[in-house]
Amino acid sequence: MMQGEITVTLAPAVFAAQNSAGSSSQSDWSAYRFWREKKGVIVLVPISGSYFIVSLANLSEPQRAELRSILTAALPRK
Repeated sequence: MMQGEITVTLAPAVFAAQNSAGSSSQSDWSAYRFWREKKGVIVLVPISGSYFIVSLANLSEPQRAELRSILTAALPRK
């Protein structure tokens, strides 16, 4: 799934990702343990122990604040 360009949707109830080849996945926040922000990226850590990195590079500060707000409501921050 993680090939090509990936579009990520983060919403209060769901995390979804779709790549440019059309593969997609979706899960609710209960599948994740925590999130952290470091060096211009958000790292989401699912219960499986792997991780998913979301770049903040193309987001405005209001978009970044909205993303942090969604994540803070859904998951603990570490």
